Amino acid sequence: MKSGLRNTLGGLALFLIANAFFIPMSVCHAEGISTLTIDGEAQKGIRKVTLRPDGRVMIVYGGSGGQYPTEKLPAEFLTSWGITVSNIAAAKKDDFENALNQGKFRCVGGTVFDLRQKQPSWTSFQNVKLLQKLSGGGALVDPNPDQISINVIHVINLPDNISDTDRFSFAAKQTGTYSYENQRGNERVVRSYDAGRICSRNEIPDAILKEGKLFADLPMESAPRRDVLSALPQSDSLLCNGTGFFITEDGYLITNDHVVRGVKHIKVRQQSENYDADVIKTDQVADLALLKVKGDKFSPLPLLTSKDISLGDSVFTIGFPNVDLQGIEPKFTDGRISSLAGLHDDPSEYQVSVPVQPGNSGGPLINSDGQVVGVIVARINDFAVLRSSGSIPQNINYAIKASVLRDFLKSAEDKSHVLKFSSSSANRDAIIKQSQSGIVMVLGYK
Repeated sequence: MKSGLRNTLGGLALFLIANAFFIPMSVCHAEGISTLTIDGEAQKGIRKVTLRPDGRVMIVYGGSGGQYPTEKLPAEFLTSWGITVSNIAAAKKDDFENALNQGKFRCVGGTVFDLRQKQPSWTSFQNVKLLQKLSGGGALVDPNPDQISINVIHVINLPDNISDTDRFSFAAKQTGTYSYENQRGNERVVRSYDAGRICSRNEIPDAILKEGKLFADLPMESAPRRDVLSALPQSDSLLCNGTGFFITEDGYLITNDHVVRGVKHIKVRQQSENYDADVIKTDQVADLALLKVKGDKFSPLPLLTSKDISLGDSVFTIGFPNVDLQGIEPKFTDGRISSLAGLHDDPSEYQVSVPVQPGNSGGPLINSDGQVVGVIVARINDFAVLRSSGSIPQNINYAIKASVLRDFLKSAEDKSHVLKFSSSSANRDAIIKQSQSGIVMVLGYK
């Protein structure tokens, strides 16, 4: 799978849109200066001046009015209406504390947004419905649930306690698209939004606190690394990534055909080491590819031989999903064999409940004995199932059986004398650690 297009919001039941939170203004009853030049225009007949909870001043003149920062108004004018420096400081402090507790400062991509103010780059969604929470983080949301047709967007950083029976509103910034591939290699793309990570007190930039900016970059000492892909070799020409695993000590490894199909050259990353890889053999129907790298002695994973796989067997995988969002460290997920056949009862695959995402493709499916029982190949096409059945599938994924992999290796080159078939450890933690040493990130370049 191509890498597609990182989350707890503290217990908020829902995320109110910007400017939806107000408390009553404190009204100053003193009658003060009634004429004032504001932004070069003289205003006469001022009849009310109030200090808002956010530290701004509401001025009513004639039949209209406006809100102004205290910095733009003469101290003499403010004092005449009973607004003092201490009043202003207290209002701003209270407003900041309330906004902080309400989660109104949100970080997206290293930038902090002050949602007390309207953000032009953000979109407000009203009365929407949750379709599915995704195992890799984020959720699928229907922004127009009252329409007959189902529209889907991808959103991250929504509250965890929203259920599919709730209607809720939120604001979020569009960050790009969310994509994945179905079993046939067709890529599905929808708009992706980020509702923002709640910022802590020390993350609020001075440009927001002191200058009233709508948004500002995180302070350097708290800013996260924004571009994790830059840690990968030749990141500017990176086309896709997947997962692979060694099957021999001399550098032969397995991944999916669709991971390397159409790329000009391939690198394999194992921890901090990078190796150039050559394609030895591919099978588009089986969706398997045999690669070879040159280097020191590698740690191959043992393949399942003739042992039967049973429905409900425990299995796991380690891979590199969504590296641009989740990072380049390997990710472990586990589950069970859900079916001994794949989509449409395909006998060459297993259906598994192991959560996988774009980037897991080509990774090993490993049993409790540490043996490779399959190769991760795809997740089900969520939107195709949604259209045909009216519901979104829950964690349905597929893996190519080890028997198909063994047949592929025989057709490529007889390596039965160098393949490993048994694990050297029976301890679960040791098996996971041992497996990780043989799993690599596969990088395809344009």
